[in-house]
Amino acid sequence: MTESRESHLGEHAPLMNPTVQWTLFTMCLAAFLAIFLHVFVHRHATLPPKNNYNSIKPASLQLDLNDADRLELSLLPGVGTTLAARICAEREAHGAFLSIADLRRVTGIGPKKIAEISKYCVVQSPDSLSPSQNADNERAIAFTEETIRSRDAGVGTSR
Repeated sequence: MTESRESHLGEHAPLMNPTVQWTLFTMCLAAFLAIFLHVFVHRHATLPPKNNYNSIKPASLQLDLNDADRLELSLLPGVGTTLAARICAEREAHGAFLSIADLRRVTGIGPKKIAEISKYCVVQSPDSLSPSQNADNERAIAFTEETIRSRDAGVGTSR
């Protein structure tokens, strides 16, 4: 009676066959790998790059030292809000800067700092700008303001 029972199970239970079991195992493993690759590898490969505020090209951001406010000056590399406030205070107390080298009269700014930020700064009067330079400056200012807003919006949400 046991022989008929085993033959009966063998006929109606094809999953008991080792070949079928290995085939199903291989198919499940392949499906798992396909899902893993799609979810983790493909998703991470197609994410947009994070904003990198240090990748701003020098030509795209040139601030006039005599017109820039404290917030705009704080975008310069190595210039935080404190140093930007000192630049504005010096400009208000002793008049406009005649050249970028005039920044040396600000406490905390030396030759190294001037060399670091000089490619991002200009000193000119508003009357000396051509219409295309005015348009370029307006675009740079709009970009700067947008950068500050997006940076400040991300500060509270990252924690």
